[in-house]
Amino acid sequence: SVFAGVSDALKEARKNPRLMLSFVAAFAARGDLAVAGTYFALWFMHIGTAQGIDSTVVAATSGQYFGLLNLSIMLWAPVYGIIIDRVNRVTAVIIGLATASAGYFFMGMIDDPFNPALIIPACIILGMGETSAVVSCGSLAGQEAPARIRGSVIGFYALCGTFGILTLSFICGTIFDAFSPTAPFIFMGIVNLAVVLLAVFVRLRYGDTVST
Repeated sequence: SVFAGVSDALKEARKNPRLMLSFVAAFAARGDLAVAGTYFALWFMHIGTAQGIDSTVVAATSGQYFGLLNLSIMLWAPVYGIIIDRVNRVTAVIIGLATASAGYFFMGMIDDPFNPALIIPACIILGMGETSAVVSCGSLAGQEAPARIRGSVIGFYALCGTFGILTLSFICGTIFDAFSPTAPFIFMGIVNLAVVLLAVFVRLRYGDTVST
């Protein structure tokens, strides 16, 4: 049953911290994609309206920069896939989420998103970080999932990602209204950094152990 599959995945994760890390990383990484896709345009609209810029110009500008972010995701994904094949998978998660954290912090410190000198490198770094986080935690889950319950593990991994999208999108919407339009980016930088610290602990404590 579905519940038996979830139970099997959780039991395996309790025995294998590297698998548990992949679930936590999926929560953050999938949330990264949702938050960037949702609040990027809202951020531009909030600032553009305050500056008196026409809404059509704001929409066109935000669309161009979001396209750049997605172009960075697309071009960097195969490159990071090659990197993942050559390093420890937990190390790949650390690098990926650290890059995403840096991209979010960079984005969150920008006062004027219409400044190309700042927003262009921020979009590139964040795009690289997002794809690195998603690809690396997925590869870790695939490596650590035992063959006998691999379907259940991957299914629960996807469930963690979905839960991350729902939870982090809701929290970021709340702090967007309560604090500032850049608050969701700062918050996601903190979330990714917290997972990086967990991954560093797992890497140092459990090394290269792989389940069979």
